Amino acid sequence: VFTRTGALWKICQNSNATVAIFNEKVERVEKWLLAIQSIVAGNPLFYALYRDIIPPGVSKEDGRTLPKSWKWSSREMTFVRDGSGIPEASITAMSVGGASAGGHWEWLFFDDLISKEARDSEVVMRSVRDWIDTSIYLGPSPERLNAWVGCTRWRYGDVYEYMVDSHGFLLYRRAALENGETVWHPDTNTAGLGWTTEWLLKEQAAHPVSFSGQM
Repeated sequence: VFTRTGALWKICQNSNATVAIFNEKVERVEKWLLAIQSIVAGNPLFYALYRDIIPPGVSKEDGRTLPKSWKWSSREMTFVRDGSGIPEASITAMSVGGASAGGHWEWLFFDDLISKEARDSEVVMRSVRDWIDTSIYLGPSPERLNAWVGCTRWRYGDVYEYMVDSHGFLLYRRAALENGETVWHPDTNTAGLGWTTEWLLKEQAAHPVSFSGQM
């Protein structure tokens, strides 16, 4: 939710903005772009507020046809701009280690750059750390890098700790359990993905080290 709404929020603030979303696998980002497109195409409130930036033929309220040359796919989305000569699409789907060289985006969203594979392999973890070192050049300049990271910690000394220690990223950490209670109760989670306090306490007791690092 953070990544999908955050990317669209930046475009609504400035239709000339460019956003790149990075994940361990580009296929996941493609699904997120399709989810964003469903909001743009079908949400009446979005159409009422931001119809000027919606490409022709995208909204169900618009009877026109989207030009074939327009970038509007699961890999790239371009909104209506009042600027010209902008090489990057409005929102671009990318993967860690993907062909991003030469691209420069105003906003970068890093969403779960690693998973279990990196946790279990120092070689994989090191390769992603190396990629992080080069990713600072994907913004307008290293000094003007706007990168937001949404992640689950996998272990101590992982990529995200490296980003804080080596590149000055600021960390806001939300624990699954706070004061012995879950912070995300199933009753308030419409997606049905919430965890009960009972289950979390059992996991904490059974796997204290991994629970502390990941949860």
